[in-house]
Amino acid sequence: MKRGISLIEILIVIVMASIVLPSIMKIYSVIEKNTKFVVNFEIFTPAISLVKYISSLPWDQNTSASGEILLTDSKNIYLECNKSSKIRIGSFSKERNCKHLLKASNIGEDNENFINDLDDYEGKKLPFYKNRKRYEIKISINYTDDNIISYDYNQKSAILDLSKSKIVKKSSNIKEIKAALLEKNKTIASFNYFSANLGEILIRREEW
Repeated sequence: MKRGISLIEILIVIVMASIVLPSIMKIYSVIEKNTKFVVNFEIFTPAISLVKYISSLPWDQNTSASGEILLTDSKNIYLECNKSSKIRIGSFSKERNCKHLLKASNIGEDNENFINDLDDYEGKKLPFYKNRKRYEIKISINYTDDNIISYDYNQKSAILDLSKSKIVKKSSNIKEIKAALLEKNKTIASFNYFSANLGEILIRREEW
């Protein structure tokens, strides 16, 4: 004997469906958003990693040769080395100094055929492939106005205001590293990093 479906059973199914389907759609929407986030993050990761690597390189070709703080065209007395004492305010007297009074070079000015400082990446385009699509990372290096930093040496504090950042033609104590992520020559994202003229920490070697 065949048993039919009652009206009540049909109503119960409809009610359950009306409760379950929106939840399924919400779960699907969350999964879709997470998938897009993962895909986008995988695309952005090479650019972020490259900027991080470039920032770890010596600040200037003269930094890589001397390890010292370099003289620049900046008028910021708190960032410039004193040419008489050959020490910058607040710097270590031995590890970070400007005893040879070397000047920061122009952006991209390097006659060597290998990369030894962050300026060597100026204007470079580096391609990579993700999900069968071709992308490029375009790098630009510029000096930026170092008056975005203000100091209070009495209070031993410093304030950095990046909203005042602007590119300058002459050398300064801060360089901006910008990586633009391109797809078919269209910028889809960009990343900025600011690198300061700090020289390199030199650790004195002691005999055991």
